[in-house]
Amino acid sequence: MATAVAPSTGTQQTGVGNQAPAAKLYVEKTAPAVAPPTGTLKSGPKKSLLEALKEKAGASYQIEEVKEAQPLTEETLRAFWDSYIKQLEQQLKHSAVGTFKIASLEIDNDIHFTVRVSAVTAQKFIESEKMVLLEQLHAQFNNRAINFTILVEESEKEDVPLYMRLNSKQKFERIAQQYPLVKELRDRLKLEIDY
Repeated sequence: MATAVAPSTGTQQTGVGNQAPAAKLYVEKTAPAVAPPTGTLKSGPKKSLLEALKEKAGASYQIEEVKEAQPLTEETLRAFWDSYIKQLEQQLKHSAVGTFKIASLEIDNDIHFTVRVSAVTAQKFIESEKMVLLEQLHAQFNNRAINFTILVEESEKEDVPLYMRLNSKQKFERIAQQYPLVKELRDRLKLEIDY
């Protein structure tokens, strides 16, 4: 029994003795026809991206005009700052209102300004409002690049109060000096104060 291999197909065919060779099988491999996605390929003039988006989204797609960014000026920034103070008053954030009123504003450039305060506590009040403040600033001036820095200026008001600088013994002596009955009470009860 002889085995014949068709050169083009790689399949094996068998034949017996004097029989005619087996018919060669040819298989054409064709790529399946891929239909173009509907709605994407159209004949005719090309559409702009905007037109294609309008067509795809239909009536729900609206074009919004991009507003031009406004530069920071002292007048516009002060007007915004005062309107934000009114918001804080409506929210009954009285401590923050006082801080915002005494803060001084200094414009560094078109997108940055500095808020100067006299105490660390004032800095904390402004920092607690920073995210909301920036969001409204960006919307008001149509510019998401606007930012600010809070600086605490050194002043005599920032001195640490006396009661915070004294140790326990000094505090007791100061209280006893102001209120002599405290010292008398300690003496009558024969108390030993552990400083």
